Amino acid sequence: MVTFFKVVVLGDGGIGKTSICNYLTTGEFFGSYKLSIGADFFSKKLVVDGEEVTLQICDIGGQDQFAEISNIFTKGAHGCILCYDTTRRDTLDSLDRWLGKLEDNSIPKVLVSTKNDVEDLREVLDEEGMETAKRLNISYYIPTTSLKGIGITETFEAISTLMLLHKKGMDMPITELVDVTQETQIEAHTISGSQHMQAQPLGIGRVPSAANHLEAPIAPVIKPIKEEYTPPVVEPTKAEPSFTQPITLAPPVVEEQAEERIIPTPKEITGIEPPTEPEKTAIQPITTITPPISEQKTNETKSEEKDISTFLDRLRQEKKKADEEEK
Repeated sequence: MVTFFKVVVLGDGGIGKTSICNYLTTGEFFGSYKLSIGADFFSKKLVVDGEEVTLQICDIGGQDQFAEISNIFTKGAHGCILCYDTTRRDTLDSLDRWLGKLEDNSIPKVLVSTKNDVEDLREVLDEEGMETAKRLNISYYIPTTSLKGIGITETFEAISTLMLLHKKGMDMPITELVDVTQETQIEAHTISGSQHMQAQPLGIGRVPSAANHLEAPIAPVIKPIKEEYTPPVVEPTKAEPSFTQPITLAPPVVEEQAEERIIPTPKEITGIEPPTEPEKTAIQPITTITPPISEQKTNETKSEEKDISTFLDRLRQEKKKADEEEK
């Protein structure tokens, strides 16, 4: 017969409550901090004193914004895990406030200290934790380290034992320190993507089923193959020249440069009409400088004859000079 218990985990925010629950259910430590909004739920099956126990673990957020709703999650709890941080003394002083959140203060409780591996930042000693457990009438004080998985299994086995005793109406043991220095076989599952998950009632924690638990295959032993290696025998060869006939080098052939082409000027070319002079722009009004049409034609004819005669005289002079130079 399986016994079902609800366990609440109480304490200030950021002290490692969620890391304890994660390591119990997955066997892994997650270094990144994740804020618990309201509450996180986990599920775990244990065998305590020959009895099967199913724990529904309620990890209640420790931030001040969730203080008003924390009483809702503590209702119906059968046991309580009270936590404080050894590197922050204020988390130890606030334990009385957290006990006031319980609906029934007579339920079994265990006191847990977290981050015991950070010795250089420690502010609270184990002796102070024991004195607090005695003052609050708590049966067990357990130092834990989620990074190394120390004291995690002992914590949930201790609260399960106390809840079974309380259910049977038996007396609770006197406050004592749980020894977590001895090497114990921690029952933890490593969850991978290839394993099937089972969601427990009223919780978001998942535990791999025993039937689908995968074990790493054993790698076969491969013996190295030893073979004698004989390098090939390479006979030396005599180098021979790549050519046998002499090579004669002919002088380079220099091409003769073509004679420079002389382009005659327009004066040396006969039969070319002379360029016309640009027309002059009138400066005076048209009425004063424009002659009659008959005079215009006469002036144009005279100017053309004058230009032609001047051009012919210039060509004759140039030809005469050229003939004298040839002689």
